[in-house]
Amino acid sequence: MCERTCARDREIEVNMTVKKEMSPDTVIKLRFDPSDTADVVYQRFNAKVQEVKNVLEDTSFGALAGAFHLAPGLLLKFLVWALQVSDYFGCLPGSITHLSHFHGSLYITFMASLGIPPIFHRLYDFGNVPVFWSFGRKRQAFEYQWDGTVARRR
Repeated sequence: MCERTCARDREIEVNMTVKKEMSPDTVIKLRFDPSDTADVVYQRFNAKVQEVKNVLEDTSFGALAGAFHLAPGLLLKFLVWALQVSDYFGCLPGSITHLSHFHGSLYITFMASLGIPPIFHRLYDFGNVPVFWSFGRKRQAFEYQWDGTVARRR
């Protein structure tokens, strides 16, 4: 049986969906040391987003998924099954988990760019992302005040 290693003790992996101009979404994955400061996190996120927006094609997970789709249907089903079983037992190679958007510490998606409220997202059957953080467009709500009046609040 495979040994499960706890990478979260050594690093924090954050996946985030980035929308390019009119192309499909891209997911970036950043690794942070637990001792990184907020400034380091901010600078690395900004640098990675700018890098992705300037690159025309995705070269990491998209290339891996494209390679799987070259396989004939029956072989593809077997490959997906083998990946799911090895993921269940914690035996996926590090080369795949480092590319996978379904493995990490946190997944962030920003729905406001689409003009929709935050979504409630289920966790996947594949992978180990424990937190899915989605936030969306600002909304206005009516709330009762202490004096009994109703006020509109953003």
